[in-house]
Amino acid sequence: RKEITYLLRAMYPNVGDRVLDQIAKQVCPQNKKLDRLAFDEILPTLHDGVMKHQGDLNRKDKALTSAKIAAEGLSSISPVRCTARKMGLLAECQASMVAFKKLIIGLGITKFVQNIFFFAMYYSVYLKPMPAEICANTWWVLGAQSLNCGPLLGFAIIGYLIGACYESFLLFLVFFIIHAILGLILYTPLLITTGINVLTGDGVLCYTSNPDSGFVIFTFELEMWLYAIYIALTCVILYLSCGKVLLEKAFPGVSLL
Repeated sequence: RKEITYLLRAMYPNVGDRVLDQIAKQVCPQNKKLDRLAFDEILPTLHDGVMKHQGDLNRKDKALTSAKIAAEGLSSISPVRCTARKMGLLAECQASMVAFKKLIIGLGITKFVQNIFFFAMYYSVYLKPMPAEICANTWWVLGAQSLNCGPLLGFAIIGYLIGACYESFLLFLVFFIIHAILGLILYTPLLITTGINVLTGDGVLCYTSNPDSGFVIFTFELEMWLYAIYIALTCVILYLSCGKVLLEKAFPGVSLL
């Protein structure tokens, strides 16, 4: 039903989204599968609903013809791919993002919670006075982890979650790219740097001076264990928003979901 609503937006840009959604809901109940609907059969009903709302039934035949042209071939291919054929790759990715909106938001919130958790863990130690000069490098990575896990990654995730909530693929894409860059140039290198500065060299000497050394090591090890899950969540969000579309274009008929 969401894909039909999105296609109606393209056909009738002057009609409000709420009206189009109500019309799609009446014609296409939630429990029906889109791939089993003969769109050319329900198109007149959809069109009548829009024209009735506009109070302009005199232009029914002309607008219906245009709508049929836009929807040609929809019964044999997925609604998302039909939309893309008429409106381009960006529109197709947006339709995919809208279709998986709830799942994307849920996964994004999970990532946000994980980031805030590690921000709190590292920052709780970083706030304390440095116990000895030998701990300077250890304290530096604690501060860097706090900054990256908290404000930086948190800002990026909130940004693309807002994009998903408001169904703006461009906003989603911008913040997702920012998040990916932060992950590649900060988050991943910081894991390695943290291990070096906590478990080797001066970190070993700092262990005896820092009463929270055990807590820091536990936090680092837990972060390492959850790193794979964090990357997996990122990949799933990427696939649902645009990877699925690109895969179907590169290999027609192939889809993981």
